[in-house]
Amino acid sequence: LFEPQSTNLITQSELFSDSSWYKGGSTATSTIEISPSGEANASKLVESISNSSHGISYSYSSTSSMAFSVFAKLKERTFIQIQSGGVASTDCIFNLSNGTIVSTESNATASIEDYGNGWYRCSIYYNSSGGNNPIIRLYNGSDSYQGDGTSGVLIWGAQFEDNISYATSYIPTSGSSVTRNQDLCTNGGSLASINSTEGVLYAEIAALANDGTTRRLAISDGSTSNRVFIGYDVNTNSVQFVVSSGGSVVVNQTFTISDTTQFSKLAIKYKLNDCSFWIDGVKVGTDTTALMPTGLNSLDFTQGNATIPFFGKTKAVAVWKEALSDAELTSLTTI
Repeated sequence: LFEPQSTNLITQSELFSDSSWYKGGSTATSTIEISPSGEANASKLVESISNSSHGISYSYSSTSSMAFSVFAKLKERTFIQIQSGGVASTDCIFNLSNGTIVSTESNATASIEDYGNGWYRCSIYYNSSGGNNPIIRLYNGSDSYQGDGTSGVLIWGAQFEDNISYATSYIPTSGSSVTRNQDLCTNGGSLASINSTEGVLYAEIAALANDGTTRRLAISDGSTSNRVFIGYDVNTNSVQFVVSSGGSVVVNQTFTISDTTQFSKLAIKYKLNDCSFWIDGVKVGTDTTALMPTGLNSLDFTQGNATIPFFGKTKAVAVWKEALSDAELTSLTTI
């Protein structure tokens, strides 16, 4: 997992009984239920007996886009609603019995991820200024209803991130905000495996979000003048294959796939006047007029010059120093 630097702005990400969390028509109590951390430290969000909304919120104001996430598990209630208190039309409703998104309003993007043992990470993103006070509510056919004083859901691990378009991996806090540094990969291979004359660059990867962010990994001479890269383009669900030689882009082909957030096996074969591009077992394109780069000596999770980093999930990255056959590339990239 390669992620950018990010900060969890919530100072008590697991202690929902803390005064930093405002309770409206609800209580948040510690339990001995097992959380996704494997410890008995989950909390229960319990509705009051009032005929009102039942939830908790965290006070924070922002002037940029925000991502908010929380782990939740059903108890007596099946649904939760998450929204921003400062941006209209951000209500998102999640079903904790089957891990689905019931509805998402126009100013938000929602996602839900299964963490096992009945736990789901529920996330919303809103690309609007003025986001503040993320809210978690119980939902029982409405966001306002007659509570019984005992029903609720389990919650754990809340995260609020500024100026980012998706929830990054969980950053626990206990009394102050916490920043996780950008992930880096060093000493990932041998120069003996890199050949400038011909070869294959292969990656089994997935994007963290389909948000128009360019993400690249490359073999290069340490610059953008000579390189071979695979990446995600700014266009929706786009995969890009590029070869540069002597400062000129000699190959540049882009293909659309169904979902960049799901793992794909991608490969580019490069050889003088013989390049081909492979996605999940299919040769999707060729180029028979390409010159080759020189001086390739580095494999990086960037575009070749330490910029435009690849933030995403990686199962495998490999380099061959000879051009593989079509049969070999079909076998290599077949899901």
